Amino acid sequence: MTDQDIQGTVTDSNGDPVSGAIVELTKSYQTNPQNEQVVLRTTTDSNGNYVFNYHPDSDETSQEWHVSAYSHDGSSYLNSFNNPGVTADLPSTAIPDSGISHWNFEESLNDVWENSTVFNGNAVGGVQYSTDSRVNEYSLKLNGTDAYVSLGTDIGLNPDGPFSIAGWVKMNETPDRATLLSCFSSGSNGTSFDVEISSYKGDSGNDGAFGVHTWSGYVSTDPDVVAPVGTWEHYCVTFSGGLLNDNNITLYVGGSQVAATRVDSNGNNLSNNVDDFEIGFSSKNTSNINLQDMNVDSVKTFSKELSSAEVSNLANNKRI
Repeated sequence: MTDQDIQGTVTDSNGDPVSGAIVELTKSYQTNPQNEQVVLRTTTDSNGNYVFNYHPDSDETSQEWHVSAYSHDGSSYLNSFNNPGVTADLPSTAIPDSGISHWNFEESLNDVWENSTVFNGNAVGGVQYSTDSRVNEYSLKLNGTDAYVSLGTDIGLNPDGPFSIAGWVKMNETPDRATLLSCFSSGSNGTSFDVEISSYKGDSGNDGAFGVHTWSGYVSTDPDVVAPVGTWEHYCVTFSGGLLNDNNITLYVGGSQVAATRVDSNGNNLSNNVDDFEIGFSSKNTSNINLQDMNVDSVKTFSKELSSAEVSNLANNKRI
């Protein structure tokens, strides 16, 4: 298939155009139809129209292209277009709305969602891609020695507003503060946070836990959720308010909410002196650096507090 625009109109069951519908472009390999990859995501305009100006097709594999359209609550819509080699699908599960970024690590550190701003990452050290993946074909492989991903100082998260972070992690060693996503700051005013899969729980004990650690407080699973070694697990953290207000954090493992122990922070919000957001790197000061041998897949951020149903969708739908 040669590159071409894919465009069409989304309508409801009455044939009326739908504005703001989520539209996904997916490819499915004919040799393995279950191995599907969400390539691009957009929304329809006020007349129900959408267009993908290109679709990457450079891997010279035999594949089919699919377009799916649905609402934010998961309702499926009809798809009308005339694009050779493209099939209209009705999705079984919705991706939550208000998505900011999606790093799917299909041999790239680029944000694959079509947003007004795209947040691409940069490799540091021995970053590799592995066919040991949970979603699609590849995952990010961090060697535990010198590898992490730098995302820069801005990844679109409003520190005062609701947001969520979700992703797949497979630990290749017993975790010691392995980070799904962290904010590094050289300051000392409570600006750092880490979403961690960890053998570290707050400042006491050596308890395996998943949680959010801030400069001045933490929220951890209770009873402890010990991260499995050699097995993929889905982790999600939702924030209903300001970033370092520990009382508004909810933890999910495997798509299900888990009980948490909370220690209040000082309520400091993330300030403008952020040095970097990172995947696979944890540091609250220059003497405390943690790099882990781990695989990471399909990391997403959202500008909303995901519902329990939305988190379950993310954890149980292999396509996303």
